[in-house]
Amino acid sequence: MQKLSDEVIKILNNCSIFENIPEERYPNIFECLRAKQECFEKGITITGTDNNKLAGIVISGTVEMLFYDELGHTINVKHYTAGELFGTELACSSQHTSPTTLCAITDCEVIFLSIEKLLDARALPCVYRSTVTINLLRDFARQSMFLNMKIRIMAQKRLRDKIKIFMQNSHITSEGIIKIPFNRRGLAEFLNVNRTALSRELSRMRDENIIEFDNNIIKLIDFEFLSM
Repeated sequence: MQKLSDEVIKILNNCSIFENIPEERYPNIFECLRAKQECFEKGITITGTDNNKLAGIVISGTVEMLFYDELGHTINVKHYTAGELFGTELACSSQHTSPTTLCAITDCEVIFLSIEKLLDARALPCVYRSTVTINLLRDFARQSMFLNMKIRIMAQKRLRDKIKIFMQNSHITSEGIIKIPFNRRGLAEFLNVNRTALSRELSRMRDENIIEFDNNIIKLIDFEFLSM
């Protein structure tokens, strides 16, 4: 890999796998985990023969995890942006294929890591191996909690309940602002609902003075809505 730029180091400082690791050690860890850097154009599928067993860190752009239902429709699972780690589950498992697909929804830059080397102390005598492993376990825990939230959303019968759970698990400012990380179509796919029905329900919630919205920004007006 080429020398890390200050911009890349800043992004890695916010990556969960490098928590409690001094930035001057990043190159050593990359060497141990055989890091490689790749760029992908918008619309390109990232998962493939060469990258299936590698975890990735998004340096720029957005990567989408999705799967296809039996009718061929896409269902959005998660979006990954700069500093976020993806693909760790498959990279650490004995399986070689995943039911999900990773796709670049914008032009992307990704650093891939051979995470499976953490499982073999003889293959990776790195002094920070245990720290990286602990960070990886914490990331697994966060992913598990996210998927539990996703299952709760999918299990709801009412569209409004799906929206409420999504909002409850989103970052809300003291002013009640929620910034949605995707457009209306992406939100509909994330909630696994019809886009038109979603727009209609959000409009009803606005008319009932529960929320206001503008593109991908939602402002919560009635805070009691999330506690009902």
